[in-house]
Amino acid sequence: QGPDGQMCTDTCESTCPPGWSCRQIVSSAGDPVFICLWDHLQYCRPCHNDGECAPDLLETSSARCLLWGPEEGSFCATPCAGDFDCPGGALCQLQEVGDEEMSLCQPASEACECSGYAISVGASTSCELINEFGACVGERFCADDGLTMCDAIAATAEVCNGLDDDCDGDS
Repeated sequence: QGPDGQMCTDTCESTCPPGWSCRQIVSSAGDPVFICLWDHLQYCRPCHNDGECAPDLLETSSARCLLWGPEEGSFCATPCAGDFDCPGGALCQLQEVGDEEMSLCQPASEACECSGYAISVGASTSCELINEFGACVGERFCADDGLTMCDAIAATAEVCNGLDDDCDGDS
């Protein structure tokens, strides 16, 4: 996968074009092969965990699933050494991840858009609608026309109707 969909790549020993890295994968015959892989395939992909941010052909990745906000959800941020390493419209920013600081590409506009790849895999993230009555959990996903809004219902005052109106787990 490349920035604009499926594409051919080259084998490599150490160097690749800007935005690409020489990475080891295992061929279909089981042999290790080094090829140029695009560094930011998962950038801005809606996600639930770090594992969804790793490129398909790699076993490990420094990409992380970061929470942007309860209503927005979480999105993949890819590693970088500087702004020149990031896709267009993104900045390389220091981010606290657990107990470490990492340099990760994040959108300069503070909003992620769905890539063609994210749409093709139906990428999704959890989200919440929060108001004075509670927080209800929903989902956002990449559709053909872009990232959907959070589909959570709005919490309402709890009434005796057998439903969990305020989304606190009790009906």
